[in-house]
Amino acid sequence: MPGQGIAVSEGFGYLLDPGLREVFWGEYNAIASLIPSLFNVQGSDKAVEYDLGIGDMSDFENFSNIGRVQYDTPEQLWRVSYTHTEYAKGFQIERKLYEDNLYSVMNDRAVDLGRSAWRTREKKGASMFNNATATAGYDGVALVSNSHPLSPSNATTQDNYFALALSSANLSTVRLAMMKFTDDRGNLANVMPDLLLVPPELEETAWQIVENPTRYQPGSANLTAEFHQGRYQILPWNQLTDTNRWFLIDSRLMRRFVKWYDRVPLEFANIEDFDTLVAKWRAYMRFSFGWSDWRWIAGSEPS
Repeated sequence: MPGQGIAVSEGFGYLLDPGLREVFWGEYNAIASLIPSLFNVQGSDKAVEYDLGIGDMSDFENFSNIGRVQYDTPEQLWRVSYTHTEYAKGFQIERKLYEDNLYSVMNDRAVDLGRSAWRTREKKGASMFNNATATAGYDGVALVSNSHPLSPSNATTQDNYFALALSSANLSTVRLAMMKFTDDRGNLANVMPDLLLVPPELEETAWQIVENPTRYQPGSANLTAEFHQGRYQILPWNQLTDTNRWFLIDSRLMRRFVKWYDRVPLEFANIEDFDTLVAKWRAYMRFSFGWSDWRWIAGSEPS
């Protein structure tokens, strides 16, 4: 830190940058993100990424009866687009703050920017679940809906939207319904839910269902073995805004169909304005996210 009357040969923004950069990234990485746990995160070198849905194949035929391979022609389903959005925020530091040794003030701005970057990504990712019953997807209905069409040519619908509170019995109901989801040809989609995503308000209820070996069965003098014990990972997320809505998820299918593209990973840069004696730091990122199929999830909340 220069004393009074001592010239500064380098710009003060340049001298501050290493320290503020460390503070920024330290705050951004301080809390683990749930994005990698719920999205298949990957890079992108395009303005828009596309995912084309292809229908399933029918069962194998008996080769001995036919004598030749039968070639299937799956139906082309919907095309999903992932259009990257830019996000940016910055802060400014006046030279007098640097000269007056006000490091706490300058560091706080870097901390706040790092926290803002982390929070923005989490809130955007959580919006897919917070708007799960409202935002239309590739098939014209919301991610969680009672009217998912089987295919563009088959208007028969399926339902992954339930009006049930979180309980052992209702978890069984949703689990069985998910295991009966079918593909576009009506064959079972082999859904096996293993993840319970809940807001913090339902975490204790989820724990009582999944972690307890027994539960009380009304009318019985004895405790009953808990069927759900150890079947699901419980994932609480404080970014979920509906305190009563919970989601049951097949994590294997989720990793296949739920995508997050980082077109430009989070970056941190600075510049100093010569005339105003103000140094500027900004953070920038560009990403997109969404889903290419709905069968990995069911959502429920009491009506």
